[in-house]
Amino acid sequence: FFATMPPKLQVTWKWKNDLRKNDERGEAWEPYPSSQSSKIEAAFKKGADTLKLDATYSIDFKNMVQFRNEDNDRQRDVQRVELPAVSPGTWLWKADLRKKGIRQEAWEAYDESVAAKIESAYQQGCTRLKLSDTYSIDLKQMVQYRNDDKNRQRDIQRTEGPKRKGLPPDSPPQVARKKAKAK
Repeated sequence: FFATMPPKLQVTWKWKNDLRKNDERGEAWEPYPSSQSSKIEAAFKKGADTLKLDATYSIDFKNMVQFRNEDNDRQRDVQRVELPAVSPGTWLWKADLRKKGIRQEAWEAYDESVAAKIESAYQQGCTRLKLSDTYSIDLKQMVQYRNDDKNRQRDIQRTEGPKRKGLPPDSPPQVARKKAKAK
């Protein structure tokens, strides 16, 4: 018999950002930035009762809440989410809408900080993500849209593995979630 190693897990911490949104679809939860999430996880593993995140907020691990340092009554739930660790993908947006299909030259990569934010939301199973005051993305429909006009959309896609530099221009990306629409 071969012993199998337990799958490596990636832990993310989230705080409840909107008490009115649907918990079941994950819309009510916002991930902490990865640097804060790592800090929270380290304190949690050490068995700390509380952790002061910054000058404004702390976390109470016993009650799983975030609270204001100056007002303990103002609290929000927090949660620890374990996901299988996977290699990050590359996130692309369709820059040239005149080019049909998945031709490589029609697509542009998001910059690394935005791609990391998208990948984090994708790994956590989020369906929507606000990128900026101008743009949001729908990870279920795999589109980027303008916040002021949801009908103005561009396709997005996630390719597996490392960035695709050095490939021939007609080399199709390996699409992870979205398939071409049948006409």
